[in-house]
Amino acid sequence: MDNYKLNPLTVDVIIEENESILMIRRESDTFNDYLALPGGFVDFGEMVEQAAIREAKEELGIDVIPLSILGVYSGDKRDPRGPTVSVVFICSYKGKIIAGDDASSFEWLELKNIEKSELAFDHKKIIQDYYSWKLNRDTHWTSK
Repeated sequence: MDNYKLNPLTVDVIIEENESILMIRRESDTFNDYLALPGGFVDFGEMVEQAAIREAKEELGIDVIPLSILGVYSGDKRDPRGPTVSVVFICSYKGKIIAGDDASSFEWLELKNIEKSELAFDHKKIIQDYYSWKLNRDTHWTSK
């Protein structure tokens, strides 16, 4: 087992309301003050769905319901800290949104403004793929 390096597994959450995507403003060493999708690392032994629910609760104080998987994104250029793999969930939510954990604030980013926005990680590509998903319900992955 010493010859193997494990890729950190992460989740990201897409919540849309009124043609806008719910984003957090990161309060972190990585992409500090950038907008990002809610999400984070999967804990050891945790199912990815549970991680998406937990991360949304920690970062935004809301309960999310995973509805579908947009896709899986991987690669060594996604995160400056090293290679990561992210399972991206499309979710609905309940509750009052309150920024917490590593989110300094939140905002609803209008879909029409995504192209001109500077987003953390590869989240702009993920949201672009979400547009396609809305039309075709097709699954996405890094090289597709």
